[in-house]
Amino acid sequence: MNAGDRHLKALRILLLPFSWIYGIGVWIRNALYDAGILRTHDVGVQVISVGNISVGGTGKTPIVEMIAGYLVQQNRKVAVVSRGYRRATKGTVVVSDGNSILTDVSSAGDEPFQIARRFPSVIVVVDEDRVRGARAASRRFGANVIVLDDGFQHRRIRRSLDLVLVDESEAEHARRLLPAGRYREPMNSLRRADCVLVAGRDRKDSSGSSVDITRFTKGRMFGVEFLPSAVVRMKDGLRQPVRELKGKTCFAFCGIARPEKFRATLEAVQLVVKELVSFRDHHWYNSRDIVDLSSIIVRLKPEIVVTTEKDSARLTDCSLEQILQLCPICYVELQAQVSDGPAFLGLIDGRVN
Repeated sequence: MNAGDRHLKALRILLLPFSWIYGIGVWIRNALYDAGILRTHDVGVQVISVGNISVGGTGKTPIVEMIAGYLVQQNRKVAVVSRGYRRATKGTVVVSDGNSILTDVSSAGDEPFQIARRFPSVIVVVDEDRVRGARAASRRFGANVIVLDDGFQHRRIRRSLDLVLVDESEAEHARRLLPAGRYREPMNSLRRADCVLVAGRDRKDSSGSSVDITRFTKGRMFGVEFLPSAVVRMKDGLRQPVRELKGKTCFAFCGIARPEKFRATLEAVQLVVKELVSFRDHHWYNSRDIVDLSSIIVRLKPEIVVTTEKDSARLTDCSLEQILQLCPICYVELQAQVSDGPAFLGLIDGRVN
């Protein structure tokens, strides 16, 4: 264990008392909801919630996109309702009315903007009050099914189906409650879930052990993988098969919770990653960042520059222009692949119908 690891371990130990206090607050809040003292609200349409019990990096957005896309194919009028994390606005903001995008990425938040861009017929609404946002989507735009993004802890809204993602490969220390670990709720909160989607199945954490999810839930369980489905050239939106990246050298950058997963994705499609620069999750790029990234591109001389789809939403045309003069830049689209897909879609159909 190096000095940095020892420092982090000591910091996690120091933060444990705050995690215990946080955990007591979580327990009290959930007990109030379970007892009916805190109310849940029916928004008048079916609600499918996609959430997790940890902070970031489990793959909620690809699951939201998969479900929304499937429901659109079933001729449903679908709305995605999200808080719009780190957006520059407050209150109800309509990102897309199902016909066109009505706001910019800073007002929407990167993930809602990404969903609106990929699914033009899906209504996208952001609101810190998800009950209010869901009612706006149904009453103003006629949505008949809501996909609630990051909704597991938002217990005020009644849902027809509660889906939760868990990364089975996370290290033991990460499974501690905030702030000592990454978890918003303890594992036994999974008993509320109708369905648990498990990423990282058959992988081990850094201590060599694996979490037994079955001890914490009676809901349906499915494995899930997040596979690169296409590469999109940012200059003109051209979509290309990922196989065209094979063997190319790249410089990668991202502002996501788990940058190591992004590297693994690129290496899985046999890209040669010369360097990966990571920023904090949901980082908004400024002119200084673009200058720094451009200098790295000049130094490395990669064949392409690659980022995530979420990061691409946070890059302005002005900043792109500077990078595009140096090297082609593209982003990777991810697609969720659920084990026993027909059974999973059947579960959605059963609840929505």
